Formats: sequence, C-alpha cells, structure tokens
Amino acid sequence: MTSIYSVKGNPPEMAATVYSAAVTGLDAELVTIETRIAPGLGYLIVGLPDDAVKESLFRVESALQASDRNMPRQRILISMAPASLRKSGAVYDLPIAISILCESGQLDASDVDGWLIAAELSLNGKLRPIRGGIAMALEAKKRGLKGIILPSENAEETALVDDLEIRPFSELADVITFLADPQTRTGLSPQRSINPTPSYPQDFSEIRGQCAAKRALEIAAAGNHHVLLNGPPGAGKSMLAQRLPTILPPPTLTQRLDIARVYSIAGLLGQENDLCQRPFRSPHHTSSDIALVGGGLNPLPGEISLAHHGVLFLDELPEFRRRVLEVLRQPLEERRITVSRANYNIQFPADFLLVAAMNPCPCGFHGHPLQKCRCTLRSIQNYTARISGPILDRIDLQLTVAPVGLRELEQETPGESSATIRSRVIAARDLQHGRQGNVPNSQLNAEQLRDHCALATREKQLFFDALEKHQASARAYHRILKVARTIADLAHAANIGLTHLSEALSFRSGIEL
Repeated sequence: MTSIYSVKGNPPEMAATVYSAAVTGLDAELVTIETRIAPGLGYLIVGLPDDAVKESLFRVESALQASDRNMPRQRILISMAPASLRKSGAVYDLPIAISILCESGQLDASDVDGWLIAAELSLNGKLRPIRGGIAMALEAKKRGLKGIILPSENAEETALVDDLEIRPFSELADVITFLADPQTRTGLSPQRSINPTPSYPQDFSEIRGQCAAKRALEIAAAGNHHVLLNGPPGAGKSMLAQRLPTILPPPTLTQRLDIARVYSIAGLLGQENDLCQRPFRSPHHTSSDIALVGGGLNPLPGEISLAHHGVLFLDELPEFRRRVLEVLRQPLEERRITVSRANYNIQFPADFLLVAAMNPCPCGFHGHPLQKCRCTLRSIQNYTARISGPILDRIDLQLTVAPVGLRELEQETPGESSATIRSRVIAARDLQHGRQGNVPNSQLNAEQLRDHCALATREKQLFFDALEKHQASARAYHRILKVARTIADLAHAANIGLTHLSEALSFRSGIEL
C-alpha cells in the first residue's frame, strides 16, 4: 500500500490532535481527531465514519474560506479514534476544522489542548446546534478537560454541568479568535436561571367535582403510583391527567440534569420541555413500539424516556396495539428500558408515572347515568380484554371516573389549587425521604415493605380476607400495601390503619374490607 507521504516529504513527529465526543444512548465517549497533511491531493477520513462525517470536509472547506482561513491544497488524512466506535452526524465539523488549522500552522496546537469541541458548520461558517451537548459536557468533566466549545444554542443545557468551563459561539471565526488569544479565556458562560417553583398553564382549581379522582391523583403524586382512569367520554379524564404534573414536587437539580440529557439527545431541549417543569408526554394510540421505547438506526429515546421523572399519559388505552402495551412491562417494574439491536445494546431511563385512561366500552357509555350503551356484552368483554392482566396488575390505582353534572360545572367556588395539593404531596414525600431515603413508596423493596408497611394482627387478618375473596395476586398485595403506606403518609400516621387500608383497597377494582 502506498503511503500518503511523498518520497520528498517526511511525516511530522506528531499529528494535530483535537478532542470531540460520540454520543451513544445517553452517554458520550471521547473521540480523538488526529490530522496529517502531506504532499498530494485528496481527503481521507478513517475511523468508521458515516456519510455525514465523510462529507464534513466539504462543509469545512467552505466554512474556512468564509472565515478568511485557508484550506490546505494538499492531501489530508484525518483519523478518528477509537477506530472501533462508529462516528455519525455532523458534530465533528468544527473539531475537524480546528484540527486542520492546527496541522497547517494557522493555530497553535497547545492552545487547543484540553478543550472538547463539537459543532456542525454551515457553508458560511455559522455554528449549528447539536444533540447531546450535556452528555458531551459530562464526558469532558469526567476526563478532566478544561472546558467545552460548542454552539450558542447548546449553552443553556451544558451550563447545568458545574466545574466545567462552557464556551458557546455562533461563528467559526469567533472560535478561531478565542483559541488564538489565551487572554480571552476567563470566566464561565452565564449559568441557566431555573425557577425552583414551576408555573403551569393549568391548575387543579379548574376541575369541578371529581373528588375521588382528585384524591387518587394526590395519592399517586405522593407515592409515585400508576393510575388508570376508567370513564365515559367527557368525564374529565384528560383534564385530570394534564394537571397531575402541577401537584408533583419540583424536580431536583439532579433530576433536571437527567431530564435535560434525555431531551438533548432527542433534539427537543428548549422546544418541548422547560427544565423547571416535570415532563408530560401523551403519545397517540397509533404510536409504534419503537416510538414508545426508543431505538432506530441512530438510537434515540422513546416516549417513556421523554417522560422520565414526569408523567406518561396513555389516553384510549385499549386502542393501543397489544404489542405496544406489553413493552411497558419491563420499564414499569425496573424504571428503565434496554433496547437491543444487532449493532447496539443501549439502556434508556424510564422512571415515569403512568396515567392511563379508557372508556368502559367501545361506544363509551356503559354505566352512564344518562346515555344508553349500544354495545353487546361480548364486545365489552373483547374491548376490556385488550389490556392484559399483567399490565393491569402493575397499575396501583384503578378507579371509575363518573361524569360531572351540569350544576357542578356551574359552581362558583373553585376547588383546591395545585399549590395547596402540592404542599401536602411534598410533605408526604419528605416523610418517605426521612424514613427510606430517596425511594418513593411505589418502589419499596421486600425488606422495606416488612419494615415500613407492617400491619397489626386485626388489620392483617381483614386485609388477607379481602384479598383472598377477590383472588388478588401477590403483586396486587404488595402494591395495595404501598398505596396504604402513602395514604398513611398523607395523614401523617406512623402506622397503617384500617382507614388507610380500606381506601387503598377501594382504588383496586372495588375491593372492600
């Protein structure tokens, strides 16, 4: 094989090196870009680049010319390490441009050392935003680099990563000026200002009636329990679900960072999410399993990961394809989803609060006090059978939402505000935090159940009798106990009593003591 160097030219002692990063799943891995320039003509990029990376040199050439810099008219070899890691996307445009400038003597390589650089370049030298800026910033911090250079649009998200210098730019020329003058490297970019108390356009005070449903959502928020709302059209199921995030505690700084990582990878940060609010995702019932759990050629998080630390609302639950619903089994239990394909195995977070809504029958009016149901018994059974037993068994609170009367809608006295309910939820969560650490009641393990959900002899006997009468499963037993523990926490009770057990059972298909 012929060397890229001519007989007259000897290779330099060291190639120009620039750091960038490749994003896989929610994590980034450091990529080292080395450039060699030799006599001859042509471009060559090695290290498993995809088509977007191979085309980068054409964008780089135009961007350098627009920035009054020269693209060497020689043979350019660019190596991207580790060679076994596939490189995809236009995120390497800027580091490749800087590496070429260093190798050709237009920049000092020592001024570039210690910076992680990532951005797509336009033909006129503008920097375009990238996906996964937070993951790259975390990788730069982990590797002990001094800072990260990236597009201005990614500045706010990466500012969430502390102890790392963030340098956002809009044009290639500004990046070159910054690297060429070490005296300008002082201070950090402005930190993102996040209101600790989120503001929402909806509020629980807007809901008239529905006392049982509002109580169920308060319990769900306090213990992070999943909910199923069953009721006719117009009963207010969607309205209730949309207001659930307003009574959840504000996300912590760690949770905000987790949420931002997911949305940054998906390219949705700043478009569909405010970091001071918990996410609310409502995928349509025609969504595929990949749309729900994530994946694809270049793996992206799905709806259950976009709902991480927030609410996933599945309206018209029986209308979802059974295969789509069944993929929820693992994340409902483990709070994460593992996506395995031929060329990758990636784990996405999925710690969400599920709120599902359904009609009682295909026409929607079975059991309605005013409307007549047109469905046969067989069609109703077939409709409800679309939701499997294992899925239902994983939903802690299951209740019927009755339609609200017209007179109730005209009530002038508003209900409790979201802020009032949220204060009770936060107080209950504080009790859980002091008792069992950063674990909500819905996630108590077997040992914690024994320690924190112990029942007195009388309560235990009545509880077992009720469960045996309705042939409840072992999973249902544990979940009802966890709900009862949450109800006791809302009442600031040290032990689970009969009233707490009775209310928990009432939210489980009408089981009574």
